[in-house]
Amino acid sequence: MSNLFSSLFGFVSNLVSKSLKPTPLPVSHKDVFILTSKILGSGHYTAAANLYAAIKQRFPEKSVELYNWDFLGGKAYEFLIQNIPIVWSLFKETTNQDLFFQIGKLHYSINQLNEFTKDGFSQSELRKQLRYLLFDVESFIKLNKLTAELNLFNQNKPNWSEYEKIIITLPGAQFLGYSRVYDDKSYVLVTDYGKVYRDWTLYRPKYFFVPSKLTEDYLRGLISPKSRIVCTGIPVSPLAKELSQISKFDLRKKLGIRSQYFYILAGGGAGSRQIRHMFEEILQLNLENVEFLVVCGRNQNLFKYFKNKLAKVKNFRIQVVDYVDNHKLLELYRAADMVITKPGGITTTELINLNVPIGVYYYLPQEEGNLEHVKYNHLGIINLDPKDFLSELLHLTEEDFDYFAKKMAKLARYDSAETILSYVFA
Repeated sequence: MSNLFSSLFGFVSNLVSKSLKPTPLPVSHKDVFILTSKILGSGHYTAAANLYAAIKQRFPEKSVELYNWDFLGGKAYEFLIQNIPIVWSLFKETTNQDLFFQIGKLHYSINQLNEFTKDGFSQSELRKQLRYLLFDVESFIKLNKLTAELNLFNQNKPNWSEYEKIIITLPGAQFLGYSRVYDDKSYVLVTDYGKVYRDWTLYRPKYFFVPSKLTEDYLRGLISPKSRIVCTGIPVSPLAKELSQISKFDLRKKLGIRSQYFYILAGGGAGSRQIRHMFEEILQLNLENVEFLVVCGRNQNLFKYFKNKLAKVKNFRIQVVDYVDNHKLLELYRAADMVITKPGGITTTELINLNVPIGVYYYLPQEEGNLEHVKYNHLGIINLDPKDFLSELLHLTEEDFDYFAKKMAKLARYDSAETILSYVFA
């Protein structure tokens, strides 16, 4: 059976490669191309943008392109994680088995979805969403015909042959049909901790850059030669190091925060349903010497929903903001006793470098390794029940927060970008 899947995967990869083969362009050697995507979560893009900034500062003479791959499959991802995350979870679990695309197990997982139709979804609605998912995936990997959107992408995608170095910060780029994801001038930055999904291992770059020793040890069992894996951490803004030297109490004075405890609730992009549940529970609290700031990001529907809720209850210890730039966001994080969010790779790394404890109230399937990283290293609290989470949170003391912060300080890495660049430009 494994040989069958191996053959099937080889056939599909070859089909995709041929169908997506770019039109040859004149070769005009450029220096660095960074491939990333915002649509699979901001972490991939933020890590790439931080690396881009480091290259421009350290090597101003280098030509660098930061390319955001806004691909077809991301639309299904965005819809599923916000509306029916159980479908995404089962899909990821299936495709994580035995080096990707186990078609038979995918069929089995779809059958298992009948167990979840009792939880607010009719059979017809579930089938409708499954058809959406399967059509999107099949179009993406060219099992059927290419869609017009994918054809358009094929016409406009960049010609990697122009670049001396390729840096990739997301899984799945091998389906673009470029053989350069396998050559010795490509580099892959893994943006999650622990036992990452195996779709990362389909690359064959010169180096894998990984965030932790646990990730390194896990990948060593899957990738050869072993020298390709280097533990570098994930690049974050240099501002994190500066802010880590400033007392959170000094920042609170600057920001006008007067309560004894200050918490930030975030994660409104991928988890709008979960953050609403947590917000509803916070509204029920009798808050004394505590302030909450809810960060909605670019989710305007969520921002308006929370503002309307607050207008009715008039709870002045809860504030809501929409999008804030990264500089301001890191400053707010540093002022907090704890940031309550999902454990995305870049968010976890930023909080580690800021020495700010993390409170996890939900996570996505691909973030299980990050969750284990938080748990294993005692970086904060984890509780997936909103009411129980808040009960645990409000019993924490300043000594508890200091304990978490010290654990994070031991893991902080401020040289990640420099270390990566030392390998890329060796």
